[in-house]
Amino acid sequence: MYYQGEVKVSNMCHQCQRNDRKGDVIRCKVCPKKRYYQPCIKKWYPGASVESFEEGCAFCSGICNCKDCLRKYLKSMEAKERKIEPEEKVEYAKHLLKYLLPVLKKINKEQVIEKEVEGAIKGILHTLGHQSIPPPLQDYGLLLTLTWLIKNNKCKTSIVDYHRSCSYCNYDICLTCCREIRDGSFQAVKEEVDVKFFNRGDSYMHAEPEAPLKGKARSRAKLGAAECVKSIDQNLEHGEMIPEPNEWKAMNDYSIPCASCKSGLLELKCILEENWMSELAKNADEVATKFNISDVSVSAIDQCSCSKSDGDADIDNNNLRKAASREVPDNYLYCPTARDIQHGDMGHFQNHWCKGEPVVVRNVKELTSGLSWDPLVMCRALRERTNSRVMKGEGHLGVTAVNCLGWCEVEVRIIDFFRGYSEGLMYPNMWPKMLKLKDWPPSDMFEERLPRHCVEFVSSLPYQQYTNLKHGFLNLATKLPPKSLKPDLGPKTYIAYGHAEKLGRDDSVTKLHLDMSDAVCLVLYE
Repeated sequence: MYYQGEVKVSNMCHQCQRNDRKGDVIRCKVCPKKRYYQPCIKKWYPGASVESFEEGCAFCSGICNCKDCLRKYLKSMEAKERKIEPEEKVEYAKHLLKYLLPVLKKINKEQVIEKEVEGAIKGILHTLGHQSIPPPLQDYGLLLTLTWLIKNNKCKTSIVDYHRSCSYCNYDICLTCCREIRDGSFQAVKEEVDVKFFNRGDSYMHAEPEAPLKGKARSRAKLGAAECVKSIDQNLEHGEMIPEPNEWKAMNDYSIPCASCKSGLLELKCILEENWMSELAKNADEVATKFNISDVSVSAIDQCSCSKSDGDADIDNNNLRKAASREVPDNYLYCPTARDIQHGDMGHFQNHWCKGEPVVVRNVKELTSGLSWDPLVMCRALRERTNSRVMKGEGHLGVTAVNCLGWCEVEVRIIDFFRGYSEGLMYPNMWPKMLKLKDWPPSDMFEERLPRHCVEFVSSLPYQQYTNLKHGFLNLATKLPPKSLKPDLGPKTYIAYGHAEKLGRDDSVTKLHLDMSDAVCLVLYE
């Protein structure tokens, strides 16, 4: 930098972009143009020493967490797809077929039976060898490439192909529900489910002794905390669960009346081409016969090194972790390190996973670049002023969080939420606030605002052939046609904090729930 003919050395800190702060300026020997104030090093890189910054600063190491670097996408950091040899692909494909073929056969069998029932309803001679459906129904065939998604209105599952739908109100049910209705095992809903939320007072909300309910307190009331903007019962989608008769029965000719509008019959429809599923099952069966692939069963799974010859867990195995104390042999979980499975061990993982056992992989961060996942670092990258040119008038200074202790949603500033990790947020009566940001930021925003973190997140996932969102050969979501509607597999973040000791009021930040698919969770900061 030149100033009136003299060379003036700049002291501007790369981290905070200021040159007027107190403290020594640490200059990098690798890239002399980068400088960091010592207070910034102490605050934003607590595990690094001044000497290490002199030998190679955070910018040189690729772990700089200044706002500009956090949002800068580097092509060199892009997660590379691991090359799979042809022989390995064949083995993976055979493994997929082994487990998917029974599912295909089951779906095809259900469709064949339902077509036979439809033939009986229409008075058409229908045999198992002739799997066509009445001509008028063929008009409802929809191609998968139209990104069509039909959801069962009753059991809430996604519908694959054949289903029954009301021509009046479009009420849809799957073939399994049809079978249960006909054989009388269907569980009908007698009345609409309505979760009541009672105002028991601030004391109860924050784990103090419960006060008895009197008078109007027994009725549905507003939330006591002024900051709560929605209660759990307000978040329920009323009307989704349609009241149905006590006994939803099929007609004498096996046709099913609509329990929603009570005006029409449920007609058989299909999403794919008429015989698409049966042809797929037939072709898959031929391939399985050619390669001598038999249907899988849990009892046929080979014994792994975690078990002794008698089937009990080998408690001396360093890769086992005790997870329960029951009088059963499965109290231990397979718990390898990320370095142990870096170059294989897929078969061992599959052995446990096929039994429905969770697998815990330790020390995942040892194989990462060292990017900081500190809450304040994440906060800097995600919050933005309304007048920022980056957000084009749509600022991100506040967010809606879940109050896990009070069962309500609260509006909170992003900076205040993230400060809660280090300082803690308390109510006036000194009870801790237990807040959670669920599925935030959205997947697209996460990739846009934190591109390097997104790359590191995906690359650090263990068992990439299963968990990689784009290139995992054994990840079924990657096998869907390009234009089909795919499930949202993330990455998603769950950012939460609470209290080390249980308060005794259902104070877990994550409630018992069912995921739509198998999930892999990484603990990146604690």
